[in-house]
Amino acid sequence: MAYGFKPVRVAGGAAPTPNCVNSYSIASAFATSIFTGDPIKMTTDGTLILATVGAPIVGIFAGVEYTAANGSVTFSQYWPASTVATNIKAYVYDDPMTVFKVASDQDTTALVAASKGENADLVAAAGSTSTGQSAYSLDSSTKGTGSDIGFKILGSAEEDDSFGAVGTPSDVYVLMNECFYKAPTAGI
Repeated sequence: MAYGFKPVRVAGGAAPTPNCVNSYSIASAFATSIFTGDPIKMTTDGTLILATVGAPIVGIFAGVEYTAANGSVTFSQYWPASTVATNIKAYVYDDPMTVFKVASDQDTTALVAASKGENADLVAAAGSTSTGQSAYSLDSSTKGTGSDIGFKILGSAEEDDSFGAVGTPSDVYVLMNECFYKAPTAGI
């Protein structure tokens, strides 16, 4: 089951801390919901929108705080589409060395042990407005060595350190490869 990108540690082993999260802005009335665990990118005016395949990723969305039109301060796991607000602070895991756990879809091509070090792109999907959680996953069929591919595969996140077969989603660890804050690298 897809659940977006969840921070688990910083490369080197330390757990992510609030220091790993920075605040950005979302345009008032932005018409698309953004969920915790969604990859996001920056627009030319400096506000955030959902990332797409091939675009530099600023980071992974971690919730939002804003002043609603009625003046109340609101904290939310997701940005509700078309919300009119001020003082918008979108919280983002933007450290390029943050390791994330994500479900690999394993749809037509399975990730295997030899996939470690390769890159793969994201699969976009709408999250849940009841939980605020993302439904993004990793597209196993895009694995390759190109530097223009979104995420670097570090290995299996399964308890037995295995990868699922085709048709059996599998949890994996990744780093942002096409990251706004670092140069992307080719896979091995």
